Amino acid sequence: MFTLIGKVASMNALKRLRLRKKLAFITLFLLTLQPIFGQRTTAIGSAQTFDSGATWEPKLEPIDDTHVLAVWKAGGSATANPLMARVGQVDTANKTITWGTASTIESGAFRYGSVLVLNGTTAVIAFEVDAASDYGAAKVITFSTATDAITAIGSSTTFQVGDVDASFSFDPIHMNKLTGTTLALTFVDEADNGTVMIGTVSGTTISFGGQYEFNTNDVQNHWVTTLAPDKLFITWEDDGGTDQGMAVVGTISGTTVSFGSTVTFESSPVIWTTCQAISSTQAIIGYTLDDANDYGYSKVATIAGTSITLEQFYFYSVETGVDTVRLGIGLSPFRIHYRF
Repeated sequence: MFTLIGKVASMNALKRLRLRKKLAFITLFLLTLQPIFGQRTTAIGSAQTFDSGATWEPKLEPIDDTHVLAVWKAGGSATANPLMARVGQVDTANKTITWGTASTIESGAFRYGSVLVLNGTTAVIAFEVDAASDYGAAKVITFSTATDAITAIGSSTTFQVGDVDASFSFDPIHMNKLTGTTLALTFVDEADNGTVMIGTVSGTTISFGGQYEFNTNDVQNHWVTTLAPDKLFITWEDDGGTDQGMAVVGTISGTTVSFGSTVTFESSPVIWTTCQAISSTQAIIGYTLDDANDYGYSKVATIAGTSITLEQFYFYSVETGVDTVRLGIGLSPFRIHYRF
């Protein structure tokens, strides 16, 4: 895994941007970015163990500057082992994490776990239940950063009757925060259609509005980012066509979602796509070309209403076999993580 760090000062400055390869890191290594203008350095602590046994699909989400929420599947089975969670307290000086007690969130067979921290006491976990008839479900959990404990686990709420992602793309369920109590959940349904739902949390209960499809042409490897509480930006691989990279803007009103025109951000076949807002009107797109080299690229999308304008692409890897591109972005600087 590698990290690249860039700074977006303006569109003209970004066109001159040269991204630099940084040190490799693993998910639970503590990584500190030193804010030196023109150069970013990375300090890495030792690996912090959150489960000493076999694990699947680990997820780590920040709660605040000194706390994280870890969610994972315990045991050696892809579906049959329990879904676990625990709160960790981060010592940024020593780059260590002290973990609270692990709690079982879901004991049945499941897969495709996704986690979103909504505020300082509440998170939502979504997953597909692997049963005789598969379905998508979500649970609300609450936690305390004072005691590093999971304090309550809500009941499951079904958001999809039927398979989530029958085509088995990477990370088929995503959630993005809209406000401290609302979120956008995106997934690929059993017909491989890309779907958005708005969720509202009250206590340990979550309710969902209707399903709104952003694409019906075999979506793979989609990603979503929040531009504003009422606007989303979504990217994906058009697996029903020629595997082109596609993007669209979604506008939210209550629990209703409408979409602008779909644009092609890459006409050549892509493998992975990801995106991250850097403001209410701009987002960075990261993706991997599906060719002999598998190089990684990024583009800047500028959004006006639901219209998307794409800027010059930026080549950010000279390695072959770039895989599972991810973007971690504040307003500036931004980071690109990738594996090859």
